[in-house]
Amino acid sequence: AILSLRSRMTTKQMAGGAVLSSTGLLLGSAAQMLSISYAMSAAILLWTAVLMCLRMLVQDYNYRTIPTEEVREGQILAAGTVCRFARSRVRNLPTGMTEDLSSRLTAEEAASVRRWQHSRYGEDTVVIVRKIPFAIFIAVGTIAFLIFEVVGL
Repeated sequence: AILSLRSRMTTKQMAGGAVLSSTGLLLGSAAQMLSISYAMSAAILLWTAVLMCLRMLVQDYNYRTIPTEEVREGQILAAGTVCRFARSRVRNLPTGMTEDLSSRLTAEEAASVRRWQHSRYGEDTVVIVRKIPFAIFIAVGTIAFLIFEVVGL
């Protein structure tokens, strides 16, 4: 549902959602001010904003829409695409929605997706995972380690 909603949102709507969630986080932190210091709540808000921005940036480059007839073995379908298979009666459609390497399509699943295109609920295009962005998460972890452990903040 979230992926479906995300595909219909504009960049301005996503930014508005980010502002609303950040405000909610800030208000929630303010309500807990007795147990969380102001510096800690500011740090939480900052890290949340940075991670949300990185997530939005990665999400735009992480997926690619391709014609359904070009689905091949070894590709990884986006979770939103796999959700659309639920209503279909085509057999052997993939069910893995984790978007990791364990969700790579087998030859039988790829053939089923191509058959699904011509079924009642089929569509001409599907969304695949273009690449898995481990580098951003590794970089954020390294920066966090350097800031908190080496510098001592």
